[in-house]
Amino acid sequence: MYILTEGVTELTYFKALILKYACENINVQQGRSSDPLRLACEAIAQRNEIVANQQVWIVLDKEIANKDRTRQRRLQKAKRLSKRHNIQIAISQPCFEGWLNSHLGPMKDYRINQTSKHFGNILTQKLNYPYNKNSYNADSFMGEVAISNALKSPIGQMGLSRLVICLMSRANSKNGNSLIAHSVNCLDSSKQLDAADYAGDAPIKKYPATRLGKDVHR
Repeated sequence: MYILTEGVTELTYFKALILKYACENINVQQGRSSDPLRLACEAIAQRNEIVANQQVWIVLDKEIANKDRTRQRRLQKAKRLSKRHNIQIAISQPCFEGWLNSHLGPMKDYRINQTSKHFGNILTQKLNYPYNKNSYNADSFMGEVAISNALKSPIGQMGLSRLVICLMSRANSKNGNSLIAHSVNCLDSSKQLDAADYAGDAPIKKYPATRLGKDVHR
């Protein structure tokens, strides 16, 4: 499996998760751009060059709060392009700081238009140390209870929960055996959101490598 993240916040989290639960055959990297469409293009190119026939994911924020219409248009294009090339997408709604918060207990007064700064302030209160997205202790979110909390959160419904479940199904660790078993069961029986709306929630399948077409750069 190959995972390409929008930023260092997501990269730190998934590296910690892979290490904690000894998830096998996972390569996670930060993308060269945080732009959704560029990230999708990079994922397609990487799959065709070095990870053909492996499952590929991109991880990014929806970021409704910033009201950036250009980003939202490019996000929609990225979703359509990823669907055509069988790239899975995990979108945090509204932001990855919200996903981190969901590990620490039930989300109160959750709204999809809240900002990363808003969730960052809550993290600072809950963690009892200043949260910094570029350098935080991801181990704070790696416990079985914490991950179970997150999997139930609405923030993960656009692919993040699905990605974590896929990772846990590849775990080879005595840590969190019950969580691993639960995740495998969820993966086997899950019914995801409609693939026409959310590329990345389709069932896992193998696919042949394809060549990049002109549509990638539109």
